[in-house]
Amino acid sequence: MARLASQSKAGYYPIPVEEIERIIPHLRINYVPGEQEYINALDPCCGEGEALQIFSNAMKPVDAIRFTSYGVELEQTRFEKAAAVLDHTIHEDYALLRANDAYSMMGLNPPYDENYKERSELRFLRTLSGKAKNVLCKNGLLMFCIPQAVLAPCAIHLTKTFKDIRVFRFTDDFFDQFEQVVVFGSHGSSPLTEQRKQAKHLRAQKSIRKKF
Repeated sequence: MARLASQSKAGYYPIPVEEIERIIPHLRINYVPGEQEYINALDPCCGEGEALQIFSNAMKPVDAIRFTSYGVELEQTRFEKAAAVLDHTIHEDYALLRANDAYSMMGLNPPYDENYKERSELRFLRTLSGKAKNVLCKNGLLMFCIPQAVLAPCAIHLTKTFKDIRVFRFTDDFFDQFEQVVVFGSHGSSPLTEQRKQAKHLRAQKSIRKKF
C-alpha cells in the first residue's frame, strides 16, 4: 500500500505532520560551550521542505546554537516550495550531492521501491552514509523513515554504520495503513558483537510496539 501510494506521486510520500510533531519532544541538544556552536541538518529527499522546516523551527530557539537547514529535491515544483522555507535548497538528484561529513543530523525519507532486487531505501542510506560519500559527522543523528518490512534488508548497513539504534513505529492512525517506522541512530561503530546482536534483532522484527 505504501509503495503504491509512493509510486503514484513519483516516489513522493511525505511523513505526516502529526508524526513529525510527536518526534520533536524526544530530541535533545547536548550543548557543550566552545565545542558545538551550530547544527547543520540535511534532508536529501526534502520534498516541499515541510519536515525539515518543522525540525528547524523547533531547534532554532536553543540558545547559542545556530541551526541551518539544507534540502535536496529533484522535482521542480516541490523544490520551489522547499526553497521558500529552508535555509539552503539544491535542485538536484541526491546521488550527485557532494558533501563532506559536516551534517549533525539527517532526516531520510527516501522513495519506497525495489529495483534489481534491492530496496531503494537501502541504496539511499548506503550512498549517503557509506565511506565514499558519508555526509554525517561523528555521532551525527540519523532519522530514517521506512516501511517496517525494509528493516531486514537494511539491518547490516545500519548496524555497521550506526550505534545506539532505536526503532519507533507511527501511531495507529498512520501505521495501520502504511506500516512505517522511524529508525534513529548515531553515526559511528559499535563493537562487532553488538553489531551482530542488533542486526539479528532488526532482521527478526515483525511487530514494532514502541510508538512516538
